[in-house]
Amino acid sequence: MEGKLNMCKFDENLIEIKKLEVLSELPNPFIFEDGTVIKKKEQWKERRKELYKLAVEMQYGTQPRAPEFIKIQPLCCNDEMNMDSFRIVVGRQNYSFSFKMVIFKPKGNKKYPAVIDGDLCWKYVYDTQFINRFIDNDIMLVMFDRTEIAPDMVPGERSGPLHDMYTEYTFGTIGAWAWGFSRCVDALEILGIADLTCIAFSGHSRGGKAALLAGALDKRAAIVNPNASGQGG
Repeated sequence: MEGKLNMCKFDENLIEIKKLEVLSELPNPFIFEDGTVIKKKEQWKERRKELYKLAVEMQYGTQPRAPEFIKIQPLCCNDEMNMDSFRIVVGRQNYSFSFKMVIFKPKGNKKYPAVIDGDLCWKYVYDTQFINRFIDNDIMLVMFDRTEIAPDMVPGERSGPLHDMYTEYTFGTIGAWAWGFSRCVDALEILGIADLTCIAFSGHSRGGKAALLAGALDKRAAIVNPNASGQGG
């Protein structure tokens, strides 16, 4: 490709396509940083700590810890839509905030597998066809509004109630949203309505990025299945 872009004043060299060369193979995840090869399953726990530093903290910053307290406030029960809604109140010391969680559940009293998704800020989540794909297959759909934890506004801007609560950490918006997935798992455990051995994290676009990070941070996720997580996903 040759030539200039009319709408921008770029140096020609910046848009030249040059031959790409393979510099090295992908790193072996089963080799410690000191060159030692993993030979036992038990060694993976220590190797995971090394990968965490590289894959999580380098890209997403240091992550906030679990809150000192969590409370679940019922809001309403809509039997027609098989929907229960709650406020999750979290806090530490003298600071607290809350965000909304909605559960669409099959009829019955079993502990069902659950898919947790932070995209309650999108209209599609109230589409009956979408909801029925879950509950007709005996799966709970657990939705929360990630934008109440950190606003989805300016890329790179660190703002919102979770940042106000954990000022000593360096996490960004994706990290804040990932934190919300774990709090929903906490809430399901408190409510005692889910099969905690079969929890899945999902989300769309930026919500998908958050689901991926949440799965890396929370071992309680048995499945991580983002949709169109795009760049960085």
